[in-house]
Amino acid sequence: MTKNKPIKKSSPKKKAEPSVVIDNTKLQLILAWEEVKQEYDKVLKKSAKNIKAQGFRQGKIPLKIAEEKLGRNRIINQVLETLIPQKYQDLIKKEKKEPLTSPEVKPISINWGQDWELEIQIAEKPIIKLDNYQKSIKKGLNIALKQLKEQKSQPTKDAKNKKEKPTKEQTADQEREIKLQQIFKALVEDTRPQIPELLLKEETKREIQRLAKELEKIGLSLDNYLAKRGQKFEEMSSQVAAQSLGQLQLEFVLEAIEQEQKIQVSKKDIEDELDKIKDEKVKKQIQNNHQYQHYLEAQISRLKLLDFLLEVK
Repeated sequence: MTKNKPIKKSSPKKKAEPSVVIDNTKLQLILAWEEVKQEYDKVLKKSAKNIKAQGFRQGKIPLKIAEEKLGRNRIINQVLETLIPQKYQDLIKKEKKEPLTSPEVKPISINWGQDWELEIQIAEKPIIKLDNYQKSIKKGLNIALKQLKEQKSQPTKDAKNKKEKPTKEQTADQEREIKLQQIFKALVEDTRPQIPELLLKEETKREIQRLAKELEKIGLSLDNYLAKRGQKFEEMSSQVAAQSLGQLQLEFVLEAIEQEQKIQVSKKDIEDELDKIKDEKVKKQIQNNHQYQHYLEAQISRLKLLDFLLEVK
């Protein structure tokens, strides 16, 4: 008689973490056929004036022949480019949406003689659930303090390094930076903000364009830069996307904490910052530039937030 083998208890599976890159907000846009046809005929008549065809004077070509030469798809694209902008604005207002990016438009049904259905995709500001974010701040700060303690315990390599010992101000700045980086990391890891795919796509594109411009300044194209590094564009793009994702996550978390703490910038804060500028001409230009003043206000607000993060007990 065979002995029954003991049944092994399977360990409970860990619940999969939700993705930090989420789908865009999708909206339906209907274009009434009557309006589409009216715009189609308008575009066709206007385009026909510039078409040349044998046996016809320019501007006198029959619309049917003009349509064949232009191609219906080309005319449809122009119709969409004309109708969508205002219809999109009306839709956003109706749905009470605040897009962070330009929309992506996907035709669902554009059958001739029927209403056209389009899908409009937008990226909205993510909802940040802060929960016990101060616990995350403390966690990051503790990690930073351990890191700093380890660095201080390491002996100086040689006498030359002793001579080049950083000043107290430099040391304080380095310590502040290490603390903030660890706090940022803990906040993002614990909060896990979800970023719409379209927002990440646009931010990645913007970063790649910025890199290309920086390379142009030193006379190097993006293709040559990648060739020197032995890297494919797709690989580089994935790396930039990962960096952009982290930056977006952090920015939304910090913004949420800023609002939670109701951090405000006073008129005196701005005046004190302006007083640091010695060049009176530059100072006056800034005082008369509302856009720069908003930028300055945002900078001061963020500095206040960073000070708060470092003071959490």
